[in-house]
Amino acid sequence: MNKLYSLYECIQEKGYKLTEKRKIILQVLVDNKDYLLEPSEIFEKVLKVDKNINFSTIYRNLEIFLNAGIAKKVSLENGKSSYQIIFEKEHVHSMICKICGRVEVINTCPFEKIDNEIFEKKGFLPESHKFEIYGFCKECLLEKNF
Repeated sequence: MNKLYSLYECIQEKGYKLTEKRKIILQVLVDNKDYLLEPSEIFEKVLKVDKNINFSTIYRNLEIFLNAGIAKKVSLENGKSSYQIIFEKEHVHSMICKICGRVEVINTCPFEKIDNEIFEKKGFLPESHKFEIYGFCKECLLEKNF
């Protein structure tokens, strides 16, 4: 099945309507699946397809995508939030290039290596976590001669 259609299904399964504006925003995220995009960047790209979309529509739909489990929000070191589409409903972590914004998925979870005894001693029950590594991708390293 086409990945885009599986995203459509996820939205509908959560009880949301599949509007044309939603489809356009999803297409922009899918077209940029290897990058984190700030809402303003998404807005700029969507405007090229639909001049009648509002910036607030971008934010509302990003929240819907988060609730539907098809997008992730990453708080960057600069304090800004960026978004990325998620195709598989699996637990993922990322390596993020600080120059070009490219995102690479890490196929392992470092959290699994943490000794649960730490939480037991503190009386803490972890429910979720995030893990992102910031650095420089191979292409940017070559280009900048690091």
